[in-house]
Amino acid sequence: MAQVLSTSQQVSFGVGDGRVPLRWTPHFGNCVSTDIAASCFRLYPDVEAIARVSIGDLEYTGRRGQEYKTEYITFNDSDSANTQYTPIAGSVDVDLSFAFDSNGDVLVDISFHHNADTGEIVASAKFTGAIRVEYITAYRIYSYKPYVDRLGTGISSGYYAEYGTLVAFYQGNITTYTIEPPEVTHPQRHTELYRVVSKYITNENGAWEYPDTWPAGTWPDAGAPADGDALSIHERVHEVGYLQLYASGNVQFNKYLARNEQPKVAIPTYSPSYEAKWTGDNILDSSDWSREYASVDLQSIISRLESEYPGISGTDNANSGS
Repeated sequence: MAQVLSTSQQVSFGVGDGRVPLRWTPHFGNCVSTDIAASCFRLYPDVEAIARVSIGDLEYTGRRGQEYKTEYITFNDSDSANTQYTPIAGSVDVDLSFAFDSNGDVLVDISFHHNADTGEIVASAKFTGAIRVEYITAYRIYSYKPYVDRLGTGISSGYYAEYGTLVAFYQGNITTYTIEPPEVTHPQRHTELYRVVSKYITNENGAWEYPDTWPAGTWPDAGAPADGDALSIHERVHEVGYLQLYASGNVQFNKYLARNEQPKVAIPTYSPSYEAKWTGDNILDSSDWSREYASVDLQSIISRLESEYPGISGTDNANSGS
């Protein structure tokens, strides 16, 4: 029977010039903002990173914090691994839960040290197993406000908000976080029907339109990123179509709009490559549709999408529910 190995040690963790894993997370607590639309996010670790957002306003609040972390890290015939967050300089507690060599024999003499050049926890030998680490990490708090605009006039007017993607860049590393709109409870059930999306790219300098012939081709933006830059591809939502299913059995089609298309370039003739993404679960099956949603004209919805979004793809997928 294989014996269970559990040893503990402390690893001295310094701050070097190596890999610094970045991470955005929501900040639940005092956001230090008088704007009711604002929300706050943490950027780990506490470094002078370049922080941007694709749409809306992002601002460093000047506030910092520290947090105690515990995580399990697995090794698969390897001798190095990274923590999810960057520990502050000091000691990291490492508990070796178990370790086996390639033959399945228990290893009893594994030690660890920190490589400041790579940011990794390095073992004295390759092994397959797991360690439990405990450490303190630090973060900065940023305040974010979505882009808000008014639609229509008079009693039929209203407001819509568009939420962006957070980007952070530091020492050649990039991380992103897509902000989701808050959920709103309605007296009726909503079933999403489709989304109209297009792609854009972010790097440490901001957001850029996605070239149609990526990765080749020309950029539609002036001063666009050079080849080899650290880039991340995202989808932005222009419209969400949904069905309102009332308790009475009535069905009504409606849509949310997000028509501000940043980072769209200031060229009147330019349009992104739009795509319609439809829901699954057989909602668009012809028999189910005629039986449950007969009051909604699916073909008129498709025709409007093709008219309002030049060159949109995916409208031929409506009847297949994909």
